[in-house]
This record gives sequence, C-alpha cells and structure tokens, in this order.
Amino acid sequence: MYMENFNLSNILKQEIKKCVDPQYDSLVLLEIPPLPQFGEFSSNIAMVLAKHLKKSPAIIAKEIKEKLEKSLEFSKYFEAVIPGNSAYINFYIRAELFPDLVRGIVSSNAFGRGEKKNKKILLEFLSANPTGPMHLGNGRGGFTGDCLANVLQWAGYDVWREYYVNDTGNQVINLGKSIMAASRFYKEQ
Repeated sequence: MYMENFNLSNILKQEIKKCVDPQYDSLVLLEIPPLPQFGEFSSNIAMVLAKHLKKSPAIIAKEIKEKLEKSLEFSKYFEAVIPGNSAYINFYIRAELFPDLVRGIVSSNAFGRGEKKNKKILLEFLSANPTGPMHLGNGRGGFTGDCLANVLQWAGYDVWREYYVNDTGNQVINLGKSIMAASRFYKEQ
C-alpha cells in the first residue's frame, strides 16, 4: 500500500472528531509526546470532554478508543493505547507503514520545503581571525554555515551568505609587521 500524499495527523484528527459530538469538534487537539514510548501522537480529548459530558475522563478515553478501533480508516494507519488508568490516548503509527512513509518522503523530493517567505537572512560564517591561531573551528565553520544557509533556503527564506576574508584593517597591518619582524629575526640567526 504505497502512499504518496497524506497527512497522518489530519487523518487522525478527523477520525477522532467522528467519535465525539460535532459541537466539540474544535476541542480535538493532537500533541507530539515528549518521549517515543508514548507514540507518535497523543490526545487529552477525554480530559477536555469530561467537564462537558460530566463523565470520568478514563471512561471517555476508553469509549473513544473503542470507536476508533472499529474504524477501518483509523485501523489502516494507527493503533491506540491508553496507558494504565490514564485519560490520555496515545497513538502509534502501524509499523508496516514506515517503509511507505520513507518512500513517500524520498520520492516527494520536497519534504520540509517551505513556502517562499518575504524575509531576508544575512548569514555570516567562516570569518577567521588572521592574527590568532587557526583551529578546527575555522575549518568547520565553512561547511556548517553553508549547510545552514541551504536549510534556510529550503525552508523558503532569501539567504545571503557572507564570508569576511579579513585581509584589511589594523589587525592585518599588525600581522604584516610581526611577520616582517620575525623574518628579520630569523635572517640574523
């Protein structure tokens, strides 16, 4: 079952909305859990509905879970788990879908691409100090800055890359003077 274009959070949200009274549609929210063992999505809809329905959140969570499990659309993509006596419902994407998810991301060639934004970013990187010692950070800064600029462009920003050569000014004049003085010193040795 190869899927090219789908949004699992929207599918999940729509399926949960089918389980609640339409007047509470706007209360259906999904969260990304802080730890992977809590699934790919979670919802506190049972706790939110408890005050409206005057029922225990744990009972509401169980009812929603049972309705979702009867839905073919939901079962095609997800499994639902209620940890312990919690009112949270954790949702796990079915493991067999992950290869299709990855194929969809790779074939889209646009995963994470942002809409054009009317914002300019000036990114300055790799400005080595000519009077100080060269170190690993001087070399690392070049490709790190360039990669960051590429990511920002992919996200839709207008990015200008700026690299300062540091070949003018007092520091460079003093560097030249110290090199000249050192060369005279070594000639005399």
